[in-house]
Order: sequence, then structure tokens, then C-alpha cells
Amino acid sequence: MRVPKRLRTLPTTTRDVILAVVATSDKGRFPVSPDGKRIRAAQGRSVGVDLGYAAMATVCFLSRHHLEQLGEYRR
Repeated sequence: MRVPKRLRTLPTTTRDVILAVVATSDKGRFPVSPDGKRIRAAQGRSVGVDLGYAAMATVCFLSRHHLEQLGEYRR
């Protein structure tokens, strides 16, 4: 895969660099998974995104049958 030129000038990010950021984060915003293979931002801001989809009304209902099945599932 060809790396775009603008990305070739970025410093190399290693696992040690990432873990240092996690360890020094003053607000603990970056939890690492127990197996150490994933990281996520625990806090942040929502950003509006326009995907170009038409607006739709949301209709949600559960019939008695669905509610009975849900009750069986939870037992």
C-alpha cells in the first residue's frame, strides 16, 4: 500500500509512545483493553455528521408477543 507523502513526514508512533500518553493523561481519558490490544477515548465531544440520508420518523413498538419473548430471554 502506498503511503501519501503528507503522512510520511509524521513521527513514528510506537506502542510505548501511546502508553506514555495514556499514563500521563491528567483526566484518564484513554482506557486500554485488558489484553492491551485496543485503546479508546472514554470522553469526548459529539460532532454532527451529515450523511445525506433523508429524515425519517422513528416508530418503535413492541407487541405483547415481543414483550413475552423478551421476558423469556431475561429469565
